Amino acid sequence: MTSSLETAAPKKRFKGLQGLRFFAAVSVVAHHSMFYAHERLDDGFPVWGIGAVELFFAISGFVAVVSSRSVRDRVDGWKYYVVRRGIRILPMYWLATTVKLITLFALPAAVLHAELNWGNIGLSYFLLPSENIDGTIAPLLGVAWTLLYEAFFTIVFMLALLVPRVNPFWFSGIVLSLFALGSLFRPEDYSPFAVYFDPILLYFVIGMVIGRFAQSRRVRPLLLGLAVVVALHVVTDLPGGVNLEQQIRLVVIAGLLIGVMFAEPWLDKHAPNILVHLGNASFSLYLIHPIVAPVVPEVLNIIGLQWPILSTILSVLGALVAALILYRFVENPVTLFLQRKLRYGTIPRKPARAPSDAADVGGGEARRTETGETDHARRIARHGSR
Repeated sequence: MTSSLETAAPKKRFKGLQGLRFFAAVSVVAHHSMFYAHERLDDGFPVWGIGAVELFFAISGFVAVVSSRSVRDRVDGWKYYVVRRGIRILPMYWLATTVKLITLFALPAAVLHAELNWGNIGLSYFLLPSENIDGTIAPLLGVAWTLLYEAFFTIVFMLALLVPRVNPFWFSGIVLSLFALGSLFRPEDYSPFAVYFDPILLYFVIGMVIGRFAQSRRVRPLLLGLAVVVALHVVTDLPGGVNLEQQIRLVVIAGLLIGVMFAEPWLDKHAPNILVHLGNASFSLYLIHPIVAPVVPEVLNIIGLQWPILSTILSVLGALVAALILYRFVENPVTLFLQRKLRYGTIPRKPARAPSDAADVGGGEARRTETGETDHARRIARHGSR
Protein backbone atom coordinates (compact mmCIF):
# COMPACT_ATOMS: atom_id res chain seq x y z
CA MET A 1 0.00 0.00 0.00
CA THR A 2 1.36 3.43 -0.92
CA SER A 3 0.80 6.35 1.39
CA SER A 4 -0.07 9.83 0.25
CA LEU A 5 2.99 10.89 2.21
CA GLU A 6 4.90 9.62 -0.81
CA THR A 7 2.60 10.23 -3.72
CA ALA A 8 0.55 13.32 -3.02
CA ALA A 9 1.50 16.82 -4.05
CA PRO A 10 2.98 18.76 -1.16
CA LYS A 11 0.51 20.29 1.27
CA LYS A 12 0.79 21.71 4.73
CA ARG A 13 -1.89 19.86 6.64
CA PHE A 14 -2.62 16.14 6.53
CA LYS A 15 -5.95 15.18 8.00
CA GLY A 16 -4.69 12.15 9.87
CA LEU A 17 -2.02 14.08 11.78
CA GLN A 18 -4.40 16.95 12.41
CA GLY A 19 -6.97 14.51 13.73
CA LEU A 20 -4.43 13.03 16.13
CA ARG A 21 -3.46 16.50 17.31
CA PHE A 22 -7.05 17.45 18.00
CA PHE A 23 -7.72 14.15 19.75
CA ALA A 24 -4.69 14.68 21.96
CA ALA A 25 -5.62 18.26 22.79
CA VAL A 26 -9.24 17.43 23.65
CA SER A 27 -8.16 14.52 25.84
CA VAL A 28 -5.99 16.90 27.85
CA VAL A 29 -8.75 19.48 28.15
CA ALA A 30 -11.16 16.80 29.37
CA HIS A 31 -8.61 15.51 31.87
CA HIS A 32 -7.90 18.96 33.25
CA SER A 33 -11.59 19.92 33.27
CA MET A 34 -12.22 16.92 35.52
CA PHE A 35 -9.35 18.05 37.72
CA TYR A 36 -10.76 21.58 37.98
CA ALA A 37 -14.17 20.18 38.98
CA HIS A 38 -12.50 17.83 41.46
CA GLU A 39 -10.44 20.62 43.03
CA ARG A 40 -13.09 23.35 43.07
CA LEU A 41 -16.44 21.54 43.40
CA ASP A 42 -16.22 17.94 44.59
CA ASP A 43 -13.02 16.25 45.77
CA GLY A 44 -14.74 12.88 45.32
CA PHE A 45 -15.15 13.42 41.59
CA PRO A 46 -12.80 11.07 39.67
CA VAL A 47 -10.05 12.38 37.42
CA TRP A 48 -8.94 10.17 34.55
CA GLY A 49 -6.78 10.56 31.50
CA ILE A 50 -5.49 8.64 28.50
CA GLY A 51 -1.96 9.97 28.02
CA ALA A 52 -1.72 12.35 25.09
CA VAL A 53 1.49 14.31 25.58
CA GLU A 54 3.57 11.39 24.34
CA LEU A 55 1.47 11.34 21.17
CA PHE A 56 2.36 14.95 20.47
CA PHE A 57 6.05 14.24 20.95
CA ALA A 58 5.82 11.30 18.55
CA ILE A 59 4.13 13.51 15.95
CA SER A 60 6.92 16.07 16.36
CA GLY A 61 9.57 13.45 15.67
CA PHE A 62 7.63 12.06 12.70
CA VAL A 63 7.13 15.45 11.06
CA ALA A 64 10.73 16.55 11.61
CA VAL A 65 12.12 13.50 9.80
CA VAL A 66 9.58 13.51 6.96
CA SER A 67 10.17 17.20 6.27
CA SER A 68 13.94 17.08 6.79
CA ARG A 69 14.76 16.09 3.22
CA SER A 70 13.42 19.34 1.78
CA VAL A 71 14.93 21.35 4.65
CA ARG A 72 18.35 19.86 3.89
CA ASP A 73 17.90 20.95 0.26
CA ARG A 74 18.13 24.55 1.41
CA VAL A 75 21.23 26.61 2.10
CA ASP A 76 21.27 27.09 5.88
CA GLY A 77 18.32 24.73 6.20
CA TRP A 78 18.78 24.72 9.98
CA LYS A 79 17.74 28.38 10.01
CA TYR A 80 14.62 27.61 7.98
CA TYR A 81 13.70 24.87 10.43
CA VAL A 82 14.23 26.99 13.55
CA VAL A 83 12.44 30.07 12.17
CA ARG A 84 9.46 27.98 11.13
CA ARG A 85 9.27 26.29 14.52
CA GLY A 86 9.66 29.60 16.33
CA ILE A 87 6.89 31.27 14.34
CA ARG A 88 4.49 28.45 15.11
CA ILE A 89 5.22 28.16 18.83
CA LEU A 90 6.63 31.26 20.50
CA PRO A 91 4.13 34.09 19.76
CA MET A 92 1.14 32.16 21.12
CA TYR A 93 3.12 30.80 24.04
CA TRP A 94 4.30 34.30 24.98
CA LEU A 95 0.76 35.61 24.67
CA ALA A 96 -0.69 32.87 26.90
CA THR A 97 2.10 33.35 29.46
CA THR A 98 1.45 37.09 29.54
CA VAL A 99 -2.29 36.54 30.06
CA LYS A 100 -1.45 34.21 32.93
CA LEU A 101 0.88 36.82 34.43
CA ILE A 102 -1.76 39.56 34.16
CA THR A 103 -4.33 37.27 35.79
CA LEU A 104 -1.90 36.56 38.60
CA PHE A 105 -1.54 40.30 39.18
CA ALA A 106 -5.22 41.19 38.86
CA LEU A 107 -6.92 38.15 40.44
CA PRO A 108 -4.32 36.27 42.48
CA ALA A 109 -6.98 34.32 44.40
CA ALA A 110 -8.25 32.81 41.15
CA VAL A 111 -4.84 31.36 40.24
CA LEU A 112 -3.91 28.24 42.16
CA HIS A 113 -0.41 26.73 42.33
CA ALA A 114 1.36 29.87 41.09
CA GLU A 115 3.08 32.93 42.56
CA LEU A 116 4.98 36.02 41.43
CA ASN A 117 8.43 34.47 41.29
CA TRP A 118 10.38 36.68 38.91
CA GLY A 119 13.12 34.13 38.38
CA ASN A 120 10.58 31.54 37.27
CA ILE A 121 8.73 34.14 35.19
CA GLY A 122 11.85 35.35 33.39
CA LEU A 123 13.08 31.85 32.57
CA SER A 124 9.56 30.90 31.47
CA TYR A 125 9.59 33.41 28.61
CA PHE A 126 12.80 31.86 27.31
CA LEU A 127 11.50 28.30 27.76
CA LEU A 128 14.27 27.50 30.18
CA PRO A 129 13.58 25.08 33.07
CA SER A 130 13.00 26.44 36.55
CA GLU A 131 11.23 25.38 39.73
CA ASN A 132 7.77 26.71 40.52
CA ILE A 133 5.86 27.13 43.78
CA ASP A 134 4.97 23.42 43.92
CA GLY A 135 8.61 22.41 43.63
CA THR A 136 7.92 21.15 40.12
CA ILE A 137 10.05 22.06 37.12
CA ALA A 138 7.68 23.97 34.88
CA PRO A 139 7.15 27.45 33.40
CA LEU A 140 4.68 29.97 34.80
CA LEU A 141 2.09 28.56 32.38
CA GLY A 142 2.13 25.09 33.91
CA VAL A 143 1.02 23.08 30.88
CA ALA A 144 3.95 24.50 28.92
CA TRP A 145 6.31 22.06 30.65
CA THR A 146 5.90 20.01 27.49
CA LEU A 147 7.37 22.89 25.48
CA LEU A 148 10.61 22.49 27.41
CA TYR A 149 11.01 19.11 25.72
CA GLU A 150 9.78 20.39 22.37
CA ALA A 151 12.35 23.19 22.50
CA PHE A 152 15.08 20.71 23.42
CA PHE A 153 14.12 18.47 20.50
CA THR A 154 14.15 21.50 18.18
CA ILE A 155 17.68 22.41 19.26
CA VAL A 156 18.95 18.85 18.81
CA PHE A 157 17.40 18.56 15.35
CA MET A 158 18.69 22.02 14.41
CA LEU A 159 22.23 20.95 15.33
CA ALA A 160 21.80 17.86 13.16
CA LEU A 161 20.91 20.11 10.22
CA LEU A 162 23.71 22.52 11.03
CA VAL A 163 26.57 20.01 11.07
CA PRO A 164 27.72 19.16 7.51
CA ARG A 165 27.35 15.60 6.26
CA VAL A 166 25.38 14.54 9.33
CA ASN A 167 22.22 12.51 8.98
CA PRO A 168 19.55 14.26 11.12
CA PHE A 169 17.79 10.96 11.84
CA TRP A 170 20.82 9.23 13.29
CA PHE A 171 22.27 12.27 15.04
CA SER A 172 19.01 13.24 16.75
CA GLY A 173 18.04 9.67 17.52
CA ILE A 174 21.35 8.90 19.21
CA VAL A 175 21.45 12.17 21.20
CA LEU A 176 17.86 11.80 22.43
CA SER A 177 18.42 8.15 23.35
CA LEU A 178 21.54 9.02 25.35
CA PHE A 179 19.67 11.73 27.24
CA ALA A 180 16.84 9.29 27.94
CA LEU A 181 19.34 6.76 29.31
CA GLY A 182 20.80 9.58 31.40
CA SER A 183 17.68 9.33 33.56
CA LEU A 184 19.26 6.22 35.09
CA PHE A 185 21.92 8.42 36.69
CA ARG A 186 19.75 11.42 37.59
CA PRO A 187 19.42 11.86 41.37
CA GLU A 188 16.03 12.34 42.96
CA ASP A 189 16.83 15.91 43.93
CA TYR A 190 18.11 17.20 40.60
CA SER A 191 18.67 20.69 39.21
CA PRO A 192 16.12 22.11 36.75
CA PHE A 193 18.34 21.60 33.70
CA ALA A 194 18.59 17.88 34.46
CA VAL A 195 14.93 17.65 33.48
CA TYR A 196 16.07 16.79 29.96
CA PHE A 197 17.42 13.45 31.18
CA ASP A 198 14.03 11.80 30.84
CA PRO A 199 12.71 8.66 29.06
CA ILE A 200 9.89 10.73 27.61
CA LEU A 201 12.37 11.84 24.92
CA LEU A 202 12.06 8.36 23.43
CA TYR A 203 8.63 9.32 22.09
CA PHE A 204 10.34 11.76 19.73
CA VAL A 205 12.55 8.89 18.62
CA ILE A 206 9.60 6.57 18.00
CA GLY A 207 8.06 9.25 15.79
CA MET A 208 11.34 9.65 13.94
CA VAL A 209 11.54 5.90 13.30
CA ILE A 210 8.04 5.92 11.81
CA GLY A 211 8.88 9.04 9.80
CA ARG A 212 11.88 7.23 8.35
CA PHE A 213 9.58 4.36 7.38
CA ALA A 214 7.22 6.82 5.67
CA GLN A 215 10.15 7.80 3.46
CA SER A 216 11.75 4.41 2.79
CA ARG A 217 8.79 1.98 3.11
CA ARG A 218 11.23 -0.61 4.45
CA VAL A 219 9.57 -2.82 7.06
CA ARG A 220 12.67 -4.42 8.58
CA PRO A 221 14.33 -1.15 9.68
CA LEU A 222 10.95 -0.06 11.07
CA LEU A 223 10.58 -3.18 13.21
CA LEU A 224 14.19 -3.00 14.32
CA GLY A 225 13.86 0.67 15.23
CA LEU A 226 10.67 0.10 17.19
CA ALA A 227 12.27 -2.81 19.04
CA VAL A 228 15.31 -0.70 19.96
CA VAL A 229 13.18 2.15 21.29
CA VAL A 230 11.00 -0.22 23.34
CA ALA A 231 14.14 -1.89 24.71
CA LEU A 232 15.60 1.49 25.69
CA HIS A 233 12.34 2.38 27.41
CA VAL A 234 12.42 -0.90 29.36
CA VAL A 235 16.02 -0.22 30.41
CA THR A 236 15.08 3.22 31.77
CA ASP A 237 12.35 1.54 33.84
CA LEU A 238 14.62 -1.10 35.39
CA PRO A 239 15.63 0.73 38.61
CA GLY A 240 12.02 1.01 39.74
CA GLY A 241 10.68 -2.09 38.00
CA VAL A 242 9.32 -2.32 34.47
CA ASN A 243 6.14 -0.29 34.07
CA LEU A 244 3.96 -2.39 31.76
CA GLU A 245 1.50 0.46 31.28
CA GLN A 246 4.27 2.69 29.95
CA GLN A 247 5.41 0.04 27.49
CA ILE A 248 1.85 -0.51 26.27
CA ARG A 249 1.42 3.26 25.85
CA LEU A 250 4.56 3.40 23.72
CA VAL A 251 3.35 0.59 21.45
CA VAL A 252 -0.17 2.03 21.18
CA ILE A 253 1.11 5.48 20.19
CA ALA A 254 3.40 3.92 17.59
CA GLY A 255 0.44 1.94 16.25
CA LEU A 256 -1.75 5.05 16.06
CA LEU A 257 0.87 6.94 14.10
CA ILE A 258 1.52 4.06 11.69
CA GLY A 259 -2.21 3.48 11.23
CA VAL A 260 -2.88 7.13 10.44
CA MET A 261 0.04 7.18 8.02
CA PHE A 262 -1.42 4.29 6.03
CA ALA A 263 -4.95 5.66 6.28
CA GLU A 264 -4.02 9.11 4.94
CA PRO A 265 -5.15 8.44 1.33
CA TRP A 266 -8.61 7.45 2.57
CA LEU A 267 -8.76 10.23 5.17
CA ASP A 268 -7.72 12.81 2.59
CA LYS A 269 -10.76 11.94 0.47
CA HIS A 270 -13.40 11.10 3.09
CA ALA A 271 -12.59 12.81 6.40
CA PRO A 272 -14.37 16.16 6.90
CA ASN A 273 -12.28 19.26 6.34
CA ILE A 274 -13.27 20.53 9.78
CA LEU A 275 -10.77 18.00 11.12
CA VAL A 276 -7.95 20.09 9.66
CA HIS A 277 -9.33 23.28 11.19
CA LEU A 278 -9.71 21.66 14.59
CA GLY A 279 -6.18 20.30 14.34
CA ASN A 280 -4.92 23.75 13.41
CA ALA A 281 -6.54 25.19 16.54
CA SER A 282 -5.18 22.46 18.83
CA PHE A 283 -2.18 24.52 19.97
CA SER A 284 -4.44 27.43 20.92
CA LEU A 285 -6.68 24.93 22.69
CA TYR A 286 -3.77 23.53 24.63
CA LEU A 287 -2.49 26.93 25.72
CA ILE A 288 -5.78 28.68 26.48
CA HIS A 289 -7.70 25.95 28.29
CA PRO A 290 -5.92 26.32 31.70
CA ILE A 291 -7.01 29.96 31.66
CA VAL A 292 -10.58 29.50 30.40
CA ALA A 293 -11.72 26.11 31.71
CA PRO A 294 -11.29 26.80 35.48
CA VAL A 295 -13.71 29.71 35.20
CA VAL A 296 -16.65 27.32 34.79
CA PRO A 297 -16.41 25.53 38.17
CA GLU A 298 -15.78 28.89 39.87
CA VAL A 299 -19.00 30.31 38.40
CA LEU A 300 -20.98 27.16 39.16
CA ASN A 301 -19.75 27.27 42.74
CA ILE A 302 -20.85 30.90 43.10
CA ILE A 303 -24.38 30.18 41.83
CA GLY A 304 -24.64 27.03 43.94
CA LEU A 305 -24.56 24.40 41.18
CA GLN A 306 -21.87 22.06 42.41
CA TRP A 307 -22.29 19.57 39.59
CA PRO A 308 -18.86 18.31 38.50
CA ILE A 309 -20.12 16.51 35.38
CA LEU A 310 -21.81 19.67 34.10
CA SER A 311 -18.69 21.62 34.99
CA THR A 312 -16.51 19.23 32.98
CA ILE A 313 -18.72 19.40 29.89
CA LEU A 314 -19.02 23.19 29.96
CA SER A 315 -15.27 23.59 30.59
CA VAL A 316 -14.43 21.51 27.53
CA LEU A 317 -16.95 23.34 25.34
CA GLY A 318 -15.88 26.75 26.62
CA ALA A 319 -12.21 26.01 26.03
CA LEU A 320 -12.94 24.74 22.51
CA VAL A 321 -14.96 27.84 21.57
CA ALA A 322 -12.26 30.12 23.02
CA ALA A 323 -9.54 28.22 21.11
CA LEU A 324 -11.36 28.45 17.77
CA ILE A 325 -11.83 32.19 18.25
CA LEU A 326 -8.21 32.61 19.33
CA TYR A 327 -6.95 30.67 16.33
CA ARG A 328 -9.19 32.55 13.90
CA PHE A 329 -8.43 36.07 15.09
CA VAL A 330 -5.00 35.80 16.70
CA GLU A 331 -2.90 32.71 16.03
CA ASN A 332 -3.53 32.34 12.32
CA PRO A 333 -3.20 36.06 11.45
CA VAL A 334 -0.05 36.41 13.56
CA THR A 335 1.48 33.29 12.00
CA LEU A 336 0.72 34.46 8.45
CA PHE A 337 2.08 37.94 9.19
CA LEU A 338 5.34 36.59 10.57
CA GLN A 339 5.66 34.14 7.70
CA ARG A 340 5.44 37.05 5.27
CA LYS A 341 7.59 39.38 7.35
CA LEU A 342 10.32 36.83 7.97
CA ARG A 343 9.71 35.10 4.64
CA TYR A 344 8.89 31.98 6.67
CA GLY A 345 12.56 31.37 7.07
CA THR A 346 12.83 30.97 3.30
CA ILE A 347 16.36 30.27 2.14
CA PRO A 348 17.60 29.76 -1.45
CA ARG A 349 17.62 26.14 -2.48
CA LYS A 350 20.76 24.26 -3.31
CA PRO A 351 20.85 23.54 -7.05
CA ALA A 352 22.12 19.98 -6.71
CA ARG A 353 19.03 18.35 -5.22
CA ALA A 354 15.31 18.53 -5.88
CA PRO A 355 12.91 19.04 -3.02
CA SER A 356 11.02 16.10 -1.61
CA ASP A 357 7.29 15.70 -2.10
CA ALA A 358 6.95 15.42 1.65
CA ALA A 359 8.45 18.86 2.26
CA ASP A 360 5.84 20.36 4.53
CA VAL A 361 4.00 17.41 6.02
CA GLY A 362 2.11 18.60 9.04
CA GLY A 363 3.60 22.09 8.91
CA GLY A 364 6.58 20.93 10.98
CA GLU A 365 5.09 21.62 14.36
CA ALA A 366 3.37 19.33 16.78
CA ARG A 367 1.13 20.42 19.61
CA ARG A 368 1.36 19.22 23.14
CA THR A 369 -0.82 17.71 25.71
CA GLU A 370 -1.06 15.13 28.33
CA THR A 371 -3.05 12.79 30.55
CA GLY A 372 -2.82 9.28 32.02
CA GLU A 373 -2.31 8.04 35.55
CA THR A 374 1.48 8.17 35.34
CA ASP A 375 4.09 10.48 36.83
CA HIS A 376 3.77 12.73 33.79
CA ALA A 377 -0.02 12.72 34.11
CA ARG A 378 0.04 13.67 37.73
CA ARG A 379 2.60 16.36 37.01
CA ILE A 380 0.55 18.00 34.27
CA ALA A 381 -2.59 17.69 36.37
CA ARG A 382 -0.90 19.87 38.95
CA HIS A 383 0.33 22.28 36.31
CA GLY A 384 -3.01 22.46 34.58
CA SER A 385 -4.64 23.83 37.68
CA ARG A 386 -2.89 27.07 36.98
